[in-house]
Amino acid sequence: MKKLMHAVPALLIATTAFAAPVATTTNEITLVFKNHAMTLVGEFAGFQDDGYFIIADGHKIHVPAAMVSCEGVDCVDASITLVGSI
Repeated sequence: MKKLMHAVPALLIATTAFAAPVATTTNEITLVFKNHAMTLVGEFAGFQDDGYFIIADGHKIHVPAAMVSCEGVDCVDASITLVGSI
């Protein structure tokens, strides 16, 4: 019973983290996977090779754009493709 009492706060925090709405900051984006009930939140690091680069938990991750929908201010910039020269 004592172990259970120590596990309850951690479980409550973990559950609240998943249930709470995700607030993003200026360079932060949220990638919502289309076929899974999963989201990835991190700093927008670029868009290249038809995918988002996001820094999450100190790691740079490449996520194919076809697998996710993007939420956040920087997502708009990621969807623009330049053609030709300036």
